[in-house]
Amino acid sequence: MKRCYLQKCLSNLKLMRLLYLGYPISEKPSHLLSWSHYVELLKLDDDLERSFYERQSVHESWSVRD
Repeated sequence: MKRCYLQKCLSNLKLMRLLYLGYPISEKPSHLLSWSHYVELLKLDDDLERSFYERQSVHESWSVRD
């Protein structure tokens, strides 16, 4: 169980780093999106595509399935 917990923590740390790199301090992430939204958005390599889906998520109030 402890190993599983550590793997999840490392996975989350990697995602947090990607969020930091993808959204510099000057480009604050939207407060209207959840962490789950950003986890999905960070999977997209194309910045234009990611930006499109980020705007659509806010505008259309999309939820994220677990």
